[in-house]
Amino acid sequence: MVQHGWLSSEQLIQDYVIGQLVPGPNMVVCTLLGLRIAGIPGALAASLGTYLAPILLISAAARRFIAITE
Repeated sequence: MVQHGWLSSEQLIQDYVIGQLVPGPNMVVCTLLGLRIAGIPGALAASLGTYLAPILLISAAARRFIAITE
């Protein structure tokens, strides 16, 4: 991101530090970076890109587990 000129080194460090301070997974940094680079649409895209696949995988596994146990 720094190489492409999307963020300065200082901005990247600031977002990383905020991501480390927020409780929960460190992947919050992705949303912060998306917000800084492309505003609200970037934050939404970064969040969906980060969390959608695991959510779908866990949902499919839970659905399968429920079907087996019934």
